Amino acid sequence: MVTVLAYAGSFAAYTYIEPLLIERASISIGAVSGFMLGYGVAAAVGNVAGGRMTDGLGIAKANMLITSGISVVVLGIFWFCDSPTLMFGLVAALGFLSYAAVPALQARLLNLAERFVPHAHGVAAGLNIAGFNSGIALGSVIGGVTIRWFGISYVGLVAFVISGFAFLFLAFQERGKL
Repeated sequence: MVTVLAYAGSFAAYTYIEPLLIERASISIGAVSGFMLGYGVAAAVGNVAGGRMTDGLGIAKANMLITSGISVVVLGIFWFCDSPTLMFGLVAALGFLSYAAVPALQARLLNLAERFVPHAHGVAAGLNIAGFNSGIALGSVIGGVTIRWFGISYVGLVAFVISGFAFLFLAFQERGKL
């Protein structure tokens, strides 16, 4: 559930980042590719950094930090969608955190599998990938519904609510040590 919600929040914003940049930040269509390059480079760095964070901080702390970071970044996208400069940093931060979550959430599910169903690492890895893909699809749908009902400006706010639920769900589980 945490993986689905974290990625739904992240991808509710990411899926509609191009129209948000064009409509609200007045970025030219040609310049959007620079923002997407920033996202991609940050995503690659984030994937490695997420693994290092998980190894260094531990699985629980890394996941708490990364999911809360996603929430803060998408809220920033809501607040600062009119600023091209801030949006470049926020789009890159979204790429970094979204892909830093991959190894952290993977490690979390592998750890849970080891505790509850030893030798089910393949199933746990598959569940993480399914959660990732489900979150992307759910985020895209929720972002589209948000645009239809409230407008493009509110995608970041809705993404914040969704990713905030991921953080709260994770915090609740960690408190109970599930």
